[in-house]
Amino acid sequence: MSQQPKPKLESIRPSVDSAKTIVDPRSRPLESPEKAVRPGESLLRVEVLTGPMDGFMHFCAKQELVIGRSSAADMILELDTRVSGAHARLFQEKGLIWLEDLGSTNGTFVGAERLTTKIPISAGVQFTVGRTLLEVLADQGGN
Repeated sequence: MSQQPKPKLESIRPSVDSAKTIVDPRSRPLESPEKAVRPGESLLRVEVLTGPMDGFMHFCAKQELVIGRSSAADMILELDTRVSGAHARLFQEKGLIWLEDLGSTNGTFVGAERLTTKIPISAGVQFTVGRTLLEVLADQGGN
């Protein structure tokens, strides 16, 4: 498995200043998020590709990640006013990553298709919530 380049701090600084990133309490510093998980677990990485919080990246070792504008969400996209409080969720089940809209006002889209039910997605799939384009990557942990 090849190492991905670490994001430059300058590129995520505006988002870090205005948003809260929650990392599983078992984690170590973000310089090595892979060490936050045990062998056999997955580290869920979600990156904002475009939108008001462009460059923001979220790491999560939990089995579920709620994306929304509310402070109760795991990945908070507070600068996108078209994102609902609890907009969508990613969760891992039986070795698959699933994406589900949580009844948001503006919908969750994969390409031009609005989600009407949960769907399995693979690493690298891009999806849209509000005006924000996200990409999900899952890595095996325990390095």
